[in-house]
Amino acid sequence: MGSPSHRSRDRRFEGQARQLVRESQSFLMGRYPDVLRAQGLPVPGWAWLSMLVHTPPDVLVAQAAEGKACGPTDHVTVLWQGALALLARELITLADRTGLSVEHLQHALIFDEGLERAWPVFDASVIGPSRFVQDVRQVLCRFRGTSQPW
Repeated sequence: MGSPSHRSRDRRFEGQARQLVRESQSFLMGRYPDVLRAQGLPVPGWAWLSMLVHTPPDVLVAQAAEGKACGPTDHVTVLWQGALALLARELITLADRTGLSVEHLQHALIFDEGLERAWPVFDASVIGPSRFVQDVRQVLCRFRGTSQPW
């Protein structure tokens, strides 16, 4: 039996560990921006990218088909969600045209050096969704067989 302070500290650590697991799971399911917004925190660009690359393909297809944001939100979030809906549709269209899987294209976005270099300095409040769309399209152009924009 530990002292009351040790038990209190252990409960606090267990709570923090559970929170970390929930946040990690939300990141890997493409829902981390929702977690940040629910906590009233700003959503960095890398978190928006995580929605595009970690959302399961079937959910991504459904979201692309709907093309609308989920729930009430602020103007900046609406812009980001619009950018994500656009890119999700382009990702799915590209998968259909090339015969590549959506997952393959998502992995390409994760591992592409250009986006990887941009993550540390990618500040949603400075760069915004327009630059995000450009960066993602640049990676996807590699699979279209052209360097021309969409």
